[in-house]
Amino acid sequence: MAANHGIEDPSVLYLQPTHISSAVSFDNIDQIIKVKRSDNLIWTLYSGNYIHNRVFALLQYMGFYGVLQCGYRVYDNHLITALVERWRRETHTFHFRCGEATVTLQDVSIIWGLKIDGEPVSGVDYSHSVQQWQHTCLDLLGFEPVQAYFKGGHLSMTALYEHCISTHINDYSSEEDVQKYSRCVALMIIGVIMFSDYQGGSVRLLFLQLLRDIHQVILLNF
Repeated sequence: MAANHGIEDPSVLYLQPTHISSAVSFDNIDQIIKVKRSDNLIWTLYSGNYIHNRVFALLQYMGFYGVLQCGYRVYDNHLITALVERWRRETHTFHFRCGEATVTLQDVSIIWGLKIDGEPVSGVDYSHSVQQWQHTCLDLLGFEPVQAYFKGGHLSMTALYEHCISTHINDYSSEEDVQKYSRCVALMIIGVIMFSDYQGGSVRLLFLQLLRDIHQVILLNF
């Protein structure tokens, strides 16, 4: 007797034909989603001791250190696939036998220690030319990326990574240099952990503008 692995009433889930679960069958039971990671650069920087204690202190002051403290996580592709199969875009919740559930903003706040109150920060800044962004990077990050690293209001993560591993912060570095380095690390955290996308290799420069005054970052809501 064959078991029924499909849904009982297809009319209820109108997005079912494009849902990942439609690809799972008895003939293809091991179909899994291969997760694309974009955070390897920040963890290489973190584990390679390129981040000085003075930088850690500023990251903690800005509110980003809790993200790093969570550490590198190994993905279980089968578990993620099982969760995706339970996800319904119609309700934005996971449908389990025990009921519906989802990840809330409060969950993110507790895990990462981030603020969730206040005005949201979103969008992409297309108002600046590449030359203007280069000047801003030189002013706030301490280096001027080549034009190839810019695309549509985004900056390549490789540019930030290469600058960080070639720049050495120590006990005698100026406060200005420490702040610029801290902005680089903060941008990497934002771009590859907090707001990673399908491209996975760039960060929106809108966030750089908001990191201009480090002492005001703690008041922002990312």
